[in-house]
Amino acid sequence: MQHTLSEALHSLILSYRKALKQLAIEAGILLPVTHIRALKCITNIENCSARDIALKLRLDKSQVARLVKDLIEQDYIEKAKDPTNYRCQVISLTTAGKTLHQKIIRIDTQARTQMCDGMAQQDIEGFIQLTELMKSNLTQYSKD
Repeated sequence: MQHTLSEALHSLILSYRKALKQLAIEAGILLPVTHIRALKCITNIENCSARDIALKLRLDKSQVARLVKDLIEQDYIEKAKDPTNYRCQVISLTTAGKTLHQKIIRIDTQARTQMCDGMAQQDIEGFIQLTELMKSNLTQYSKD
């Protein structure tokens, strides 16, 4: 069966998410992939807010509110007032969250290594360039 570009992309995304989820389970991480992605955002965005997570992950406010609540209840994150904007709260990792994030880095590296097995670095870089161009092409026509 010949794959179309959209089928190939969809299949790749599903396979990657499935591999990531399986590796997370094997590492004892029982969080949804969206929670894992949110923890990455919190680590990678300076003075991260719920709004930052919503924008980065393209989620609505209520989804992010539930996600943040879950992660606070599990003691992976905490909120504090933003010193520069009293109306905002900054989200950061707790000690348990930092430990979890280290596990996430390991499983993410393992998933990427597994996915890119047999590929030359040049092919990987070319793929990244192509996906960035495709994303740019799609977002310039999007209203989001």
